[in-house]
Amino acid sequence: EKSTMLSTISGLSATGGTAGHLGMAWAWYMLAPGWGSYLPSGSQPDPYGSATNKSVILMTDGVFNTSYNNGGPSGRPYDENSYTQFQQICSGMRTKGIDVY
Repeated sequence: EKSTMLSTISGLSATGGTAGHLGMAWAWYMLAPGWGSYLPSGSQPDPYGSATNKSVILMTDGVFNTSYNNGGPSGRPYDENSYTQFQQICSGMRTKGIDVY
């Protein structure tokens, strides 16, 4: 229901910390075939390149003031900036054919 959704959005306020990169990473996990084994069989994502349109819409206050750094692949550290990590995740998703909004 559009009116309910708009009313809910209007009632949201920006407080606390924002780790937008974590929200975007979880969105990718839900669309990535490699994570399918963690989901019920009826909810597993289709493979990349299939006829399924994969899209992500992340709603955020845009502050990105909470970061997480625990090392990347092969011990290579990720950038500690939440927004930079967010951009890297979005770029990775796009290379897999996922539309990011």
